[in-house]
Amino acid sequence: MSHLTPDRSDRYGSSPSTDTGPLELRHQRGTPQYYLCGRQVPDGAAIELSLPNGQWLAGTYEWDGHESRWPNLRFRIGGPWERDKAPDQQPSMVARLAPGGLMRWSRGG
Repeated sequence: MSHLTPDRSDRYGSSPSTDTGPLELRHQRGTPQYYLCGRQVPDGAAIELSLPNGQWLAGTYEWDGHESRWPNLRFRIGGPWERDKAPDQQPSMVARLAPGGLMRWSRGG
């Protein structure tokens, strides 16, 4: 799953969204886990990464559980294969999610 969506609200406006913020690394019972807005982010979760100019990149969260490695966002790339292959067979790319990046739970669409 991947697509760009415009954000129709002010990123840093007076009424911040409760589903938008940076990923936060916490330890639960000695196990490191990432959280987004207070909710644990499971491997395979649909999330979106904030891009410049109010755009959001939707993709799938991936993390191997090692604190020394940043989590990733996997997203499909466009091309001629879009009309010939099922979505799960289309090429994808992976972006590392650096600390402090603005994220949100996927809004679908």
